[in-house]
Amino acid sequence: MPFTSSFVPDRRILRTTISFPLTFTDIRGHVSMVRRDGTWAFPELVDARNIGRVDFSARDMLGVAHFVRDVLGQRPVAPRAVVVDTDRGFMIGRVFSSLVAGWIRVGIFEEIDAAEDWLVSQHEGSGARFD
Repeated sequence: MPFTSSFVPDRRILRTTISFPLTFTDIRGHVSMVRRDGTWAFPELVDARNIGRVDFSARDMLGVAHFVRDVLGQRPVAPRAVVVDTDRGFMIGRVFSSLVAGWIRVGIFEEIDAAEDWLVSQHEGSGARFD
């Protein structure tokens, strides 16, 4: 599975790295794991810089968004920050973030430090507890 996750206790975030190749089966497996482990309640920093070329369309991203909603239901999902290194990755990420807007706050970034700072500020400023 191309997803590797670990919890960063001092920042209280889940760090996930995605590697090549990435399939919809892999995405579904990761989302199911997030539900099973309860990590949907923790802000997640997703490093997607090493997934290579993905040919996901806007329609594909809609399918992923529906799957995420079906699996996680009405749970209050913590913010997600996704780091990409290509224009296509940025576009795909923005499409997904717009599809889940109003339910999950997703930021798309090109710099990992900026993504982590944004992620921490999102949950520190919200008054929400992630423990």
